[in-house]
Amino acid sequence: MRYTILATSLALACDALGLVTESNPNPNPTINKTCFTPSHDIARERGFQVFNAIHSAMRQWGSSLHHNGLGLIPATVPRGTLLYHGTWRNYTPPDFEWLAFEMEHAENFASSTKDARKGPSKGPQPPQPPGQENRQKALGHQSGSNPNRGYLHTYRTNRDLRLLYIDGMSGGNTDMGTWTRRISCYETLIMPLHTTIGAVGTISAPCGLDLVSILRTPYQEDREGASIDLFEWVRAVSRRYDGIGAGRVTLEFGRMVSGLWYPVNVTNPDPTMIKHPRLIQATSEERAEILKRVEDVVSSTRQVNRVDWQSIADMIVSRYGERLTALAEEEQPAAFASQIYVVTNTFVDYPATSIDKSAIGATEKMTRQATQRCVRHFLEPALVWKDEWTDEDALIYTATRTVAKRICVDLFRIRSLLLDASPELAEKLATRPWSSVGTIPKRLFEAVREGKEIILLLMEKLDWASWRKCPGCSVGEVCFVPMWPFGLKEDYVHPSCMNQSRIDERSWYNSWGNDSYWRLDGAHWLDGR
Repeated sequence: MRYTILATSLALACDALGLVTESNPNPNPTINKTCFTPSHDIARERGFQVFNAIHSAMRQWGSSLHHNGLGLIPATVPRGTLLYHGTWRNYTPPDFEWLAFEMEHAENFASSTKDARKGPSKGPQPPQPPGQENRQKALGHQSGSNPNRGYLHTYRTNRDLRLLYIDGMSGGNTDMGTWTRRISCYETLIMPLHTTIGAVGTISAPCGLDLVSILRTPYQEDREGASIDLFEWVRAVSRRYDGIGAGRVTLEFGRMVSGLWYPVNVTNPDPTMIKHPRLIQATSEERAEILKRVEDVVSSTRQVNRVDWQSIADMIVSRYGERLTALAEEEQPAAFASQIYVVTNTFVDYPATSIDKSAIGATEKMTRQATQRCVRHFLEPALVWKDEWTDEDALIYTATRTVAKRICVDLFRIRSLLLDASPELAEKLATRPWSSVGTIPKRLFEAVREGKEIILLLMEKLDWASWRKCPGCSVGEVCFVPMWPFGLKEDYVHPSCMNQSRIDERSWYNSWGNDSYWRLDGAHWLDGR
């Protein structure tokens, strides 16, 4: 079986990402391989995109917003993990199939109907690419008038399963760069590796899974209560917005391969999708070279995963995410200044005494050193293992440091603006709350205005998915963001809390039109892009 946790539950399979050749899986021997290698300069240039890929990996929320992934990460599903499959067969599928992490996902493809002519169930039933219509289909789509009996399969892994995780929403069957020649990738990479080193991105049921149960589902006409509808499905998926949970997947970031740090053009030719990178303009030779690196990484001896880069990204986002939002929205100059001092003072090494003459004229040096401490702070745990880093670890470090440096440099730049505008305010804020500092100097207003402009530009560059989350939904609502194939354009721009009736309006019957965020063009199935 192949693992395909679809766009709505993340992808655990080798989606080609545009990394396979157009017609020949073998690279052109004339390519200059010495020049076509990962570059720290490029990792630095695209550091913000790399950082977001790391932070969003195996997380539904970030993967929905940063949906065009260019990376493959070796992953492990540990022994004992439960996985689900919905089908009309009451036996283990004999060929490659999909498995889901969430039972609600599988249940939508396990519904039973006494009369197929009554049409599909209310649950989510995404359209399929040409030639794949019967691979994953809700049973309400079956033709004819014979009863359709559905079965919900539950499997338990009997050993650790080695897979490849594709970042972004690689299960989304669109022409936007989310899904690119998955079948070709299986033929050129996954199947050969499966033969030589064991299951990678694929699972053979006899050697990787224990069958726990195959349960008949009730006919829709006989079901007690409502069937699984879109709202219940979205509710289940939303619990994975911040991670798949329960240790069900381990990612080896130290063996990640990403097109973002190769010297290839990742510009999206669609001007409306400029924020979402693509490899569509890379040559077939370049794609093949990247794919070769994936093969080398997967085939190599596994190393201990020393650095959890996602945890480091989490520390950076959790420290600065809400603070930057608060600074951007702060209306009171004294409150703005107070927050800047609080977030930067931590890294300043102050003089031993207030009358230390050596501190006079050393403000610039103190600021520079404090900025360096700020940049290094959350990277210190990774630096302990520097001697054991892989090449990919070093590239991720470069990208992460780029993000940390931009944040710290901008914050200390604003600090300097405020100190220059009103040093006396800084002294007052050291001993009293901002609300009781008295009259605010006029020159401070200009410094705060300039500081807020810096914050807004920084936030635009960072583009953190967490800023798009709903501030809080009631128990009967779900914070909804487009997840293929559901969602409208407005939902991507402004994710919001939705109750069942609003979610039902996003069913693919209603939203698969001009207002849909997702685009499906059958012609793109042929060129694989």
